[in-house]
Amino acid sequence: RWLVDETVNEGPADETVISRATLEDTAGTTMGTAEFTQSFGGLVTVAVTLDGAPPGGHALHLYAVGACDPEGDAPFASAGDHFNPAGAAHPEHAGDLGNMGTDTAGHGEFWTVADRFTLSPSPSSLLDGDGSALILTAGMDDQTSAPDGNSGPRIACGVLSLVDRDAPTDAGGLNLTMLALGGLIIGSGSLLALQGWRTRRRTRSRPQPVGVAQRPPSAQE
Repeated sequence: RWLVDETVNEGPADETVISRATLEDTAGTTMGTAEFTQSFGGLVTVAVTLDGAPPGGHALHLYAVGACDPEGDAPFASAGDHFNPAGAAHPEHAGDLGNMGTDTAGHGEFWTVADRFTLSPSPSSLLDGDGSALILTAGMDDQTSAPDGNSGPRIACGVLSLVDRDAPTDAGGLNLTMLALGGLIIGSGSLLALQGWRTRRRTRSRPQPVGVAQRPPSAQE
């Protein structure tokens, strides 16, 4: 209890900041939604829900510019390069969120907790002067190849926008109101690890830290 009391009473510096993005494909069709929530010591929880995405494995990356122009030979190139304020090597970019999977209907859910970026003003803020974008790629990040893990073309993009911190939170129906405690989070009545994803049912995923590849589901759940 002392840890909970100490955490929730840390003060105004830890007020909740929320940002959301709508992932759209090159035709402007919504493929998914994402919600970023910063609270309790600066950790940022990320929740992504996909519907209608191509079945299989995909990578999620944050990009340095909040622009999602679908035109041209390289759709969404307007988002620039991976968000990487520290100048790290791939797969340690601040924007390297990891991989997720979708079922045969194109549905998938992803969540993670990150400390490589913030939503509040800082040198690593996603909501800086030129903003940031979340991009879904056609394939998975191999966690090795520079600069993007050989994850294929960018198939959906969403610009992050700041929202009212008192507005209801709903990242595609996920109940992800979480409390950061010593590297773990509490949500939906159970302990969750730093990263996970599922295709449909609320099943327990094997925990892996940000930056570690995860295999797509072998069959629809």
